Amino acid sequence: MNFHLFKPSIENAEIKFCIRRGFEIFKFYNLRINYDLFDYQQRKISWTYSTIKPAIWITLNGWISIVFLVCLIIWPHNDYLINIDTFDKIIGSKRNDFIVIEMIIVFILHDYLWYHFLLEVIHYKSSMNDFFINNWQYDDQQLAPQYRNYLIQFFRKSQFMAVIFLRCFIIGLLAIQFIFSYFSFDFFKYHQITLTQLILSSTLFFSYIIQCIYLISDAFMSISFIVFNMEFFIVRLKQLSSKSALILQNPFQSSIRERKLFWYRFHSEYVALYSETAKINLTARSVLFFIELLSKSAVVISLLFYSQQTNMNVQNTIATLAFMSTSSLVNILYFRVAHMPSYNRICWLSIHRWIARTQWLSMERKKFHNRLPLRHSLKSCLFVQTMTSNQFGFTCGRMFFITKFKYIQLFIMNFHMAIKFYKKICLTKIH
Repeated sequence: MNFHLFKPSIENAEIKFCIRRGFEIFKFYNLRINYDLFDYQQRKISWTYSTIKPAIWITLNGWISIVFLVCLIIWPHNDYLINIDTFDKIIGSKRNDFIVIEMIIVFILHDYLWYHFLLEVIHYKSSMNDFFINNWQYDDQQLAPQYRNYLIQFFRKSQFMAVIFLRCFIIGLLAIQFIFSYFSFDFFKYHQITLTQLILSSTLFFSYIIQCIYLISDAFMSISFIVFNMEFFIVRLKQLSSKSALILQNPFQSSIRERKLFWYRFHSEYVALYSETAKINLTARSVLFFIELLSKSAVVISLLFYSQQTNMNVQNTIATLAFMSTSSLVNILYFRVAHMPSYNRICWLSIHRWIARTQWLSMERKKFHNRLPLRHSLKSCLFVQTMTSNQFGFTCGRMFFITKFKYIQLFIMNFHMAIKFYKKICLTKIH
């Protein structure tokens, strides 16, 4: 795979290269297979060992980590692994079994999402691959210069920030691995654990750290491209809404032919963009649903974990903030996604006003038949009615369509749920 983990940005200032780099991210993290987009388009992917080798090793390591974590929960005191109480002593915090439970949930959900994406590719029904095929040779001239430059800079900055945060997390995880190895050997030296426990626990914990690095890399790199992808659709819809607003300024200065040409182009661009957004939503809704489940479980686990700490130190503070930050990231993502329906509303309002003003002025000048034929008027009104009912944007699974109102409602509900949960469960346990 021609994918560099620590490459912060693209070298070529064209949108098509941003999309191509996104394909490498999608292929490595979301599918874990090595294939060519042309082979997918021709429906002839060769399922050899070299193709599925990343999937085999990454998935195998993931389930080894899951089994290791499950054993720590259901079999805490055994002769083969370091028990969870020893982990508490090493890390310097209490009830780390809550973190173990959360990581089991994360690993299982992550593998389920991978399996869902892989099945789509196997049956050649991947909407993401269709998006890459349609935009592989994307012409930058389709966008205004300010929008094109904005998207390229947005991609570069988001990728740069993702790589910087990723490096910090990797350094932190490697530091945890070093601390665990050091204290484990110290416990073995003082005969608190056996040689079998030292070897097995160190090996399995290293496997777990590697899987965490892969998971965090997936989170930062994939989400940064998802945000760019959504911004790509938002900018295109924003440009379309700007075009529709221009027609309001002087509806009669242009000729009939020019106005018909504008309407034909607007209609074609709008339908194509809506169709592309609806297709990409088939994949995006699964990702958004996964992130929503992850953020909910992370908030609950972090509150439980925080309530069990007698004193806060660096370790448990970082763990609590790391889990709580997932909810903030989801809110930021929803905030951007919620703008799409607003631009769609601007579009249909502009077109609706243009049609109403044109008809009124035509009737005033008694040139209705020359200026706006009845058939064209009816078709325009019907199309505007369709625009008003379109859910132009993204959904969270099959639960709800993301709008500004839904974003605010969800934010208040999550905040209220966290406060209620902390009062009813966590404070009760403390008293």
